[in-house]
Amino acid sequence: MKKQPITLDTVMTDTGLYRQRHISKPWGYEEVLAITPFYMAKLLFIQHGHMLSMQYHEEKTETLYVLYGKCRAFYGPSADELERRVLNVHSVLHLPPGTVHRLEAIQNTLLVEASTPHPLDVVRLEDRYGRKTQKKGARKR
Repeated sequence: MKKQPITLDTVMTDTGLYRQRHISKPWGYEEVLAITPFYMAKLLFIQHGHMLSMQYHEEKTETLYVLYGKCRAFYGPSADELERRVLNVHSVLHLPPGTVHRLEAIQNTLLVEASTPHPLDVVRLEDRYGRKTQKKGARKR
């Protein structure tokens, strides 16, 4: 018997991780385009003046590509050692596991996020919207 691929609908039904493809966030929204055993793809829309949480992933690797707008990326080995870089249209940023990062929209910004399929692997270190980390036993960096 041929094994069925994992699709967004399967993940939604079997695990409850996603209730819809469009997920509202306090900073804008994310649109899940694909989730497979090998990768995830999302669109992230960040409203001008808004900022994602300062976070890192223990397993997840992600690459960001700016479709339109402009944002400021903060990233590095720890919250105390962050580089700053402005990401314009067609900019690419690769974030290996363990990289502390955050994005701030200078203009309304739309990005593509391609990553490994670890949707719950997020450790929030700081969040202006009061959200807590989604990972139990998160280590401090």
